[in-house]
Amino acid sequence: MSDRKDSFIAAGNWYKGNTHCHTTISDGKVAPEEVVEIYKAHGYSFLAITDHNIYDYSAQFSTPEFLTFPAVECNVSVAGTTSKCYHLVGYSDGGDGMFPDGFRTEVPQWQGISTAQGIIDNLRSHDNQVILAHPVWSRTEPPEFVGLKGLVGMEVYNTCCDFECNTGYAELYWDSLLRRGKKLWGFASDDSHRREQIACGWIVVKAPELTREAIVRSITLGSFYASTGPEITEFYVEDGAAHVTCSPAKAIHFVAYEDRGWSFYQEGDEPITSASLKLQGTESYVRAEVVGLDGKKAWSNPIFFD
Repeated sequence: MSDRKDSFIAAGNWYKGNTHCHTTISDGKVAPEEVVEIYKAHGYSFLAITDHNIYDYSAQFSTPEFLTFPAVECNVSVAGTTSKCYHLVGYSDGGDGMFPDGFRTEVPQWQGISTAQGIIDNLRSHDNQVILAHPVWSRTEPPEFVGLKGLVGMEVYNTCCDFECNTGYAELYWDSLLRRGKKLWGFASDDSHRREQIACGWIVVKAPELTREAIVRSITLGSFYASTGPEITEFYVEDGAAHVTCSPAKAIHFVAYEDRGWSFYQEGDEPITSASLKLQGTESYVRAEVVGLDGKKAWSNPIFFD
C-alpha cells in the first residue's frame, strides 16, 4: 500500500486566479471593468477584487468561464508607530452569511493584537476565508502574528510591495511560522493598484470545476501553488522521498524542517523539469520552490507529516 501524500487533489482542472487587487472603488488607478478585462486577457479564471474596507461582490463580472469572488481588504494601524499595520484579505464562496454588497467595514482603533484577531473573527463570522497580506511591507515580524488564529494562509509574494519598495517576498516569514507548527498555505498576489502591477503574481488551483464553492474548497485544502512565472504540475511524497515536476527551470529547492532540504540546479544549458529528495524521516514538513529560467519563482504548499 502506497504512503503517497499529494499536494494537489487527484482529479480536477487547473485554474489561475488572483486573490488581492484594487480598483478605483478605493485607491486603485484602474476601473473595475478594465481590471477584469486585463485579467481575462492574461488567462485568469477567477479574481477577488479586494478594495479597502469595502465589501464588493463584483457579481456583474462573473460568467461561467470567469468567476469573481465577494471580497475585501481590512486593515488596522498599530498605535505609536509610523508604518506598522495588519492587512487582512477576506474572500467568500458566496454563502448566506456574507456582508451586504457594498458594505463598508470598520477601521478599528488599535488595542493590541486582539484588534487584528477581531478583524479575522469578524470576516470569518461572515463566511470569509482570511489571508494575512504582505507582512514584510506591513513592518510586522513573525512573533507579532504567529498567535493569530483562523488564517487560511499568508502572502509569500506581493507584486505591489515588490515593485514599489522591495518588500514583496515573505518566504522566510512563512517558514518561521511553519517551523512553529502553524499550518498556513502560501499565496502570491498582485495587490495591484496600477496597470503595470496586474497579472504578475498568482495562484493556480486544482479543483474539480470552476465554481466558487469548488475553488474555495481546493484553496482550503491547499490544492494550489503560488507563482510569478513557473508551473508546478506535481508535488508529492512517496516511499520516503519528495518529488516535484515543473516547467523548465534553472533550480528546484526543497525546503524542509528539520533537516534543511536540498537544492538542485541545471547543468550547462539543459534546464531541469523534475527533482526528487530522499527525506530524513525527521521532517515536520517539506515544500518546493521552482526558479524559472528567467529567475521568476513558484512555491508549492507544504506537505505536513504529523
